[in-house]
Amino acid sequence: MIFSVSSFINVVMLLTLVYFMFAILGVFLFSEVTQGEIINEYKNFSAFWPSLFTLLAVSTGENWNLLLYDLNKTPPNCIERVTCGTSFSLPYFFSLIILL
Repeated sequence: MIFSVSSFINVVMLLTLVYFMFAILGVFLFSEVTQGEIINEYKNFSAFWPSLFTLLAVSTGENWNLLLYDLNKTPPNCIERVTCGTSFSLPYFFSLIILL
């Protein structure tokens, strides 16, 4: 048990780095999306901490596909600076799910 603590710390630090990178990338890509089927005042990418908590919820498998669809809307099927995301949501979520 004592010998595995150092390996466990390494895994936790690696996961922390992955969450940190994806949270910052999510704020960069999706900060303008403020409303959606899943996106609300608690689950969004408007700042770092809500983005991190949203990623933690996504890593449990909680409606990540609906969040993907919310962030994948592009004009003319959306409202600018409210519901418009980018087409980068597909590679973003697929790489997140594969890494986690």
